[in-house]
Amino acid sequence: MKKELNITKILCTIYCFLLLWIILCKTSFTLEEIKYLVGNRSVNLIPFYYENEVVSFHAKEVLWNAIIFIPFGIYLRMLGTSAKKVVLYGFLFSVLMETCQFLFAIGASDITDILTNTFGTIVGVVFYTLLERGFRNKIKINKILNSLASIATICVILLAVVLQVIVMEVPKFSEFMQTTSIPVNH
Repeated sequence: MKKELNITKILCTIYCFLLLWIILCKTSFTLEEIKYLVGNRSVNLIPFYYENEVVSFHAKEVLWNAIIFIPFGIYLRMLGTSAKKVVLYGFLFSVLMETCQFLFAIGASDITDILTNTFGTIVGVVFYTLLERGFRNKIKINKILNSLASIATICVILLAVVLQVIVMEVPKFSEFMQTTSIPVNH
């Protein structure tokens, strides 16, 4: 049981760092990219309000915000935190992220994000609670979830590494294309 708890703590920590990277760095890989994020400071206190913007884009963003917070609810429940506290922590973490976005001027602080992130946390709590009631074996549930989370974490990290390589190589490729003339047959 202690080994599973340690694995859960490690996976939860990795997940929280990934959340920080996604929310605050907007999945940027270089300081150069992050510099382009700075300077966008706005606040929207009207839920699901998008002035003069494409709603379909925001529908996807709302969905993704909820999805990326589902593991937050699951991990904290796996660590033994009560359901009410997990929802509170999900809300507070989301408020913290939106506040950081405003303070560092790296994105729009939006009440919709807080609501959808909290909703995602609630979905995670409900999912874990349903598993707990269905299987009635918390140790087995945690082993299965840790196995799935380990696989998902490895995949996400590998994807990030691949994207980093692509981002680092693309400028070199474009420089190569500018300096090399390729004969074209007509």
